[in-house]
Amino acid sequence: MATATKAKNVSDWKNLHDTSVIVPRKLRAALDAMKKEGRENWEYEGDLVKRAGVAQNQIPAFRELFKDHIVVTPSTSGKSPRNVWFADAKVAASIRGE
Repeated sequence: MATATKAKNVSDWKNLHDTSVIVPRKLRAALDAMKKEGRENWEYEGDLVKRAGVAQNQIPAFRELFKDHIVVTPSTSGKSPRNVWFADAKVAASIRGE
């Protein structure tokens, strides 16, 4: 007896091969995991990239989508400003003084 199989569709393909779907999904999953650890949890962007399993060069295209979670640190001790990603966008907003 043959079992019915579900036909694959464009959404299935995008979930597997389209970075405009994959990268945001992975970033959301990383932020959700961080939030489970604590709503004030934060990661420097480089560490978030590792946690999410995405390439650093993919992040610039998606920063705007996640801007509510990002705080840019001021330059200190000769170091360049850094992007810090907060698990909870409300915590990031409070740090930005919003």
